[in-house]
Amino acid sequence: MLDFDAIVADLKKHEQKFPGFVHCFNWSDSREAKDQYGAKLREYGIIQQEWRDNILKINKEEAGLKSFFEDAKTGQTLLKRKILPTIESRLEEQISDKVDLQTLFRKHAVLEVKNKKIIEDEKLYRAFLRESDTFISDAYTLHETKEAYTSANQHVGSVIEGMAIEQKRIDVQYHNAEEEKKREPP
Repeated sequence: MLDFDAIVADLKKHEQKFPGFVHCFNWSDSREAKDQYGAKLREYGIIQQEWRDNILKINKEEAGLKSFFEDAKTGQTLLKRKILPTIESRLEEQISDKVDLQTLFRKHAVLEVKNKKIIEDEKLYRAFLRESDTFISDAYTLHETKEAYTSANQHVGSVIEGMAIEQKRIDVQYHNAEEEKKREPP
């Protein structure tokens, strides 16, 4: 069996390892130490006098722990028969509307499922936007290419038309030159 100092040393190790979950008070008769202890109990919704009464009940006789935990032999039964009823009674006293933990957990689970769906929908939407950006970029490139093609086609048409006009002019000149040759004496 560990002595008191060994237990306190072990608690201090756990306090350093799990800050916020384990707190070891350096108890003294000072008002400050008592106020800190009371504040910590209030933080968990524990009324200091009730805590003191329960501790006195447990320590009243040598077998106090045995009688207190007699109907709670396992961790699960201790949780169901001692800890949860105490927490629920504290919640009922502090909250005017009774809190149904099961309902809260169900609502939380429903919200969790909805949030996952929203996150999946957002991922799908972002993927759609990325694909849309690619599609729009490709469509814009196609449009520019079509405009360049149309412009080049018009230019080629103008060149061909110009060449046809030039061909007619050359044909007329050739024909005129041939006619002049025929009119000239040999």
